[in-house]
Amino acid sequence: MVCGNFDINELEKRNVTAARIVGLTKIEDVLQRNVVSVASLAKALGVNVGMSGSDALEKMNV
Repeated sequence: MVCGNFDINELEKRNVTAARIVGLTKIEDVLQRNVVSVASLAKALGVNVGMSGSDALEKMNV
């Protein structure tokens, strides 16, 4: 899980499993906000744009 400051394309180039969430003001927001972009390794685990951060973390077994 990364905040909106990260470039998902750069993470993709580095083979990072990542889902990007924007609008975070506190760490708890990660669980409630929706994923806005996903690296291919995270997609392979079932993470999709629009799912909650909580669901994305579960898919990534974190």
